[in-house]
Amino acid sequence: MVSPATVGNPSPVLAGKLGEVVVEGGKQTNPLWVSQVSNEAFAQALQLSLQQAGYLSGAHNQYALRATLMALDKPLIGLNMTSTAQVSYVLRDAASDQVIFNEQIVASHTATVGDAFVAAKRVRLANEGAIRANIEKFIRRLGDVRW
Repeated sequence: MVSPATVGNPSPVLAGKLGEVVVEGGKQTNPLWVSQVSNEAFAQALQLSLQQAGYLSGAHNQYALRATLMALDKPLIGLNMTSTAQVSYVLRDAASDQVIFNEQIVASHTATVGDAFVAAKRVRLANEGAIRANIEKFIRRLGDVRW
């Protein structure tokens, strides 16, 4: 579920300065029910994407990020299945605890019968695609941060 590194150049203000990344709001998938996105899977995709985009730090933990999966709207039936992920991203200065970025980002992805014939797999692909699109949109917005 990793977002490709096609999101432009990192903000010079934030590049290499993001330390702690906390993710919440995800749910484990119940094998007897509809696919979900776990905190672990979301955190892994977000951290790897931030690393690929040049935001994660090795030593300079100047900023901390909290990403909360507010909603993951997904279909139960259909040929083309669209999932929509709504995530709240809050970026704080680690020293002062001052909020420097606070946005809710919404992104969708549609999985078609051509992607997967089995409906359960289409829902999973739609969920993963919606999270991936959301992360990409967030990283693009971070690239716009200037002081």
